[in-house]
Amino acid sequence: MRRLRTASPAAAAGVVAALAAAGCGSTVAPPARAGPPPPVSPVSERGAVPWADLPGQFFEQSPLPVHWRPAGARPCTASQVRVSPDGGNGATGHSFAYFAFRNVSRATCILRGYPPVVASEPGKPGVTAAHSGWFADGERSGNMRPGGVTTLSIETDRDCPARYANPGEYPTLIYHTVTISIPGGGHVVINHSLDVLCGLYAGKFAVAQPPQRYTHSPVTGARAALELPRGVAADATLDYVAALTNPTGTDMVLTPARVTSRALAGPGR
Repeated sequence: MRRLRTASPAAAAGVVAALAAAGCGSTVAPPARAGPPPPVSPVSERGAVPWADLPGQFFEQSPLPVHWRPAGARPCTASQVRVSPDGGNGATGHSFAYFAFRNVSRATCILRGYPPVVASEPGKPGVTAAHSGWFADGERSGNMRPGGVTTLSIETDRDCPARYANPGEYPTLIYHTVTISIPGGGHVVINHSLDVLCGLYAGKFAVAQPPQRYTHSPVTGARAALELPRGVAADATLDYVAALTNPTGTDMVLTPARVTSRALAGPGR
């Protein structure tokens, strides 16, 4: 329960309106500019905890441990996988092509790390992919059971001095064949058009991992509402009750219960 001293008729009306907008279901009746003050029916303070003006602390999420997929299988060989296009993406001049490597064998195996990737085109020198660092932190390998999938991203760029050397021109360097070496032996060949004029980059082999989860506030799901009188007179004390309800079916422990912030303002403030 909280007591608040009001300042003027306009400010009092603003206080009640602000409190009601925050969750109270009562009707707000601003006091008249002239005449006697409106009747004030105090709210019930039964069961309310007296206000304690103590510093609050905002809850900050913390990451929970992630149980990564096992990664101890033998390296896959080229004969154990089949590769197919798996969509693409792009932003700020960077284009990404994704490829899915499916385990078609009867044994669990793993694809890990940065594989050697070379783009080729008849009559032109081969282009070896450099390591891409865009998603390196999120690219984590794991064992592939039969039928499992590992993905690989291949990146090309739009912007570089060679692209814009001559105003009015937009040169390209299209290669149609990509050879990827497989860690356990052998290689796979992909027929895919890539503009390698501004470079070629490859990510790490990666599998879908459990999502990162975080701690939750002990009052997640709680509902807050205000119990207010129907009116308040200028230069009077406003008593109101903040009600916190737990509709989740799970116990919530408030030790101590604190309100971290509050703000009231009249018209024009």
